[in-house]
Amino acid sequence: MSGKTTSALVARVVDQLERGDVAGAEAQARKLRETVPDDAELARLHGVALFMLGRSAEARSAFEQAVRLAPRSVEARSNLAGALQVDGDVEGAVALLEQVVRDRPSDAALRNNLANALRAAGDDARACEEYFAALALVPDHFSAIVNRVATELSLGRTADAETRLRGVLARQPHPQ
Repeated sequence: MSGKTTSALVARVVDQLERGDVAGAEAQARKLRETVPDDAELARLHGVALFMLGRSAEARSAFEQAVRLAPRSVEARSNLAGALQVDGDVEGAVALLEQVVRDRPSDAALRNNLANALRAAGDDARACEEYFAALALVPDHFSAIVNRVATELSLGRTADAETRLRGVLARQPHPQ
């Protein structure tokens, strides 16, 4: 199958996911993977659909296949880290996300994800540092702000948390 054809088929799966047809995307991706078993993006998208359907063991397998096919793919490794974390392998998720952040240090969302995994691993101090790094890149990254506030509270830094939270609330538009 040509690369152009494969790209068109992958785009169909993406379209189904974006439209919220997760079951259809999963079925389509599964079928396409039989035809194109060595396409990393197709394996990753199949994993995304499986993950969204709550089939984490199957999703993890699809993500592992995607990483084997494209070991440098930030997206595949990030997805695999999420599946590892859901499956309780928090240390594995942290290790994988640390690699991903080294490859893409200026990605605030990845740093936020690493911080979340660190927090799940019980390393609130490092998590707080990663949230700070995410906010240095994108000061209004809402998830990183909220997560950092929660982490500061867990570390007993209530004054810092209150200051940060008041700042967030001050920037939010008043509901009508």
